[in-house]
Amino acid sequence: MKKQQVQVYTLKDTNKKGKLKKIVSTEDYENIRVQEHAARSVSHHIDGASEELFSFLQTNPFLYKGQYSVSSIEDYYIDVKRNKVPFGAVIRSKDLSKAKKQKIIKKSFKVWKNEFIKEKKSVFNKENDQLIVVGEINSSKFSLANFLILIVILLLISLISFKNGTMWTTFAARSFFSKISAGIDSAFSNSWVKLLSNVTLYFVFLTIFYGMFHNFIIRDYIRTNIGTNSIYKKSCKVLEKDFKKKFKQTYKYYVKQNWKDPLQVAPLLISKTAIGEVDLDKIRELIDDFIAKSASLKRKKSLLSTLRFLTIFFSYGGGIVIVGYTIYSIISKLF
Repeated sequence: MKKQQVQVYTLKDTNKKGKLKKIVSTEDYENIRVQEHAARSVSHHIDGASEELFSFLQTNPFLYKGQYSVSSIEDYYIDVKRNKVPFGAVIRSKDLSKAKKQKIIKKSFKVWKNEFIKEKKSVFNKENDQLIVVGEINSSKFSLANFLILIVILLLISLISFKNGTMWTTFAARSFFSKISAGIDSAFSNSWVKLLSNVTLYFVFLTIFYGMFHNFIIRDYIRTNIGTNSIYKKSCKVLEKDFKKKFKQTYKYYVKQNWKDPLQVAPLLISKTAIGEVDLDKIRELIDDFIAKSASLKRKKSLLSTLRFLTIFFSYGGGIVIVGYTIYSIISKLF
């Protein structure tokens, strides 16, 4: 029988005229078919779980946060004679004596406890150090005295700039008040005094409103600082208490159930093992948010201090110049 010759063409390489390149070698043909139809490879463990899941199941079941679909602590792997074996396989094994299983159970729980303590200390020490490093950001607020002085300046400039009202009309006929009025008129006959008084009035209003905004930012940070430290300490206590409770219950359950028929021992749900609402990641997030706010305020601290100084300086300065020059004009009219 005559041997059939198979000719294969590929679209990968074409010549300049657009003709397809012929492949003669069977080896080349096989390589092309493999490349075109190769399935996406996914690495799996011998038990059928993906390598990623298998790696996760070697972590601490008491730190489970719902990353994967895990039903029980028995899904987690433990070390048994240098091999990775599911905890549940040990519990239900008929090849191991109850004494041997008891030893493995106690050893596994000891490892999990030490891992949790190590991770907890690592997080707590790091976050506590960060809180200490950040510390309190001291930035001067507008004091009550600052606001009172600003209000006094506002009233005085308004009183001498706008001579309308009952006081001036009632006492204008008296000699003393007429001289005061003349002194004020003399002072405000200068255009620069009028201009400065108007600018100072606007600046005093601006300073009062900015002062309230400035103090709000500082108070908000102080509340955050106090609240974060309080929540941090409370979260640490809740986390430790929750772990101790669930660790003790889980440990007692498997140590006690080990002496029973393994096929009649119900797997303990992961919800009975994993720590509750407060976990190490949430504590990290809490501190990270606080540090971000602190860093933002630290960057703004120089700007806040500068604005506070400038607004107070120009408000006080303008008020002192206007009131001082007006008093000088009044004295010159009186004497």
